[in-house]
Amino acid sequence: MKYRSLYLLSLLFLIIGSQGFSQKVKIWQQDLTTESRVTNFRTDDIFNGLTLIFKDAFPVGLYFISADGKKIEVTQDEHMEDRIQSNLIYLNKAVNEYTLIFPTSVSAITAVYQYVPPISLNNSQREGDLNCEEPPFVPQSVWRKGLEPPVPGRTSTPTRHCIVHHSASNNGDTNSVNLVRAFYIQHKEVNGWDDIGYNFLIGHDGTVFAGRDPEKPGIEQDNVFGAHFCGKNSYTMGICVIGSFEEEAPDARAVNALERLLTWKMFKDEMNPLDSLHHPDTINSDLLPVLAGHRNGCATECPGQLLFDQLPILRLKIADNLTQCAPLSTKDLSENNVIQILPNPSSGQFQIRMDDNIIYNYQLINSTRQIN
Repeated sequence: MKYRSLYLLSLLFLIIGSQGFSQKVKIWQQDLTTESRVTNFRTDDIFNGLTLIFKDAFPVGLYFISADGKKIEVTQDEHMEDRIQSNLIYLNKAVNEYTLIFPTSVSAITAVYQYVPPISLNNSQREGDLNCEEPPFVPQSVWRKGLEPPVPGRTSTPTRHCIVHHSASNNGDTNSVNLVRAFYIQHKEVNGWDDIGYNFLIGHDGTVFAGRDPEKPGIEQDNVFGAHFCGKNSYTMGICVIGSFEEEAPDARAVNALERLLTWKMFKDEMNPLDSLHHPDTINSDLLPVLAGHRNGCATECPGQLLFDQLPILRLKIADNLTQCAPLSTKDLSENNVIQILPNPSSGQFQIRMDDNIIYNYQLINSTRQIN
């Protein structure tokens, strides 16, 4: 069992309350013995997060019922390739007893419990103008306060594809900051990863959280090498929209935040949301959309059908947004400069302002490399 001190402090955002200031992060595990299809379990300590690990096949149709009557369908964590485990079962209220309802008899189950002291975040998340600027987000220094830092060794990767995920967590859990904290502990302590897997996470209300920590100067948040795309994480940026969207659509505020975040990223990195490219790790496979769902490249249902179905319209909206981004400004041109105007294709309207005392020659080259 691991114990870690937790101290609460706010920097850019105001943390206005907490339950259990004197409590610590706890991680422990227990081998479960199932006596029947409906089995009750009890632990010595309270927990607000649970991961189930199975020796054999994942039991589809498994349900978790907490002591206060909360019922949650347990789903498989499709990020894990070396073992069979559930997605994190998160509870807003910590408990020390629960019931599992199995579809069939199951043997050899290990329960990994976690308790992460909750915090309350007073975050005045603004919509902001869609001006292609970096949207505001909750930094690691706020949501991770008091938790142990990630394992060192962060690296950077350029981005060719933006991968959209869902957390497959219960949609009734809307305390996004505590969910992010719980995901971080699960990814780091249960999965054995260096840090949380995603570059960004988005709460139901549109609050954006910085994910995997750049750790050192020179690495940008959106270019941190993550752990979210079935071992093909190079040249990708991962965004997780918190919730489960196989049968329920995401909140419009979360989708709007996703649109703003992707518009900024694609403007910044000169990406075309309507394009598809070969992923370097799957060069012999089908083209992967620049804006892709997790399922586009991996054997998974992520990001859920009702979020995945929104990606085509998101691509079109982002492409339209890019035509309204701030104009390109290039100073101190020398001879034979080539300037790429983005977005491409664009509306075709732009300005060239030049010194009246200098003679310039310029050519406009279209997408087929013909001179206009």
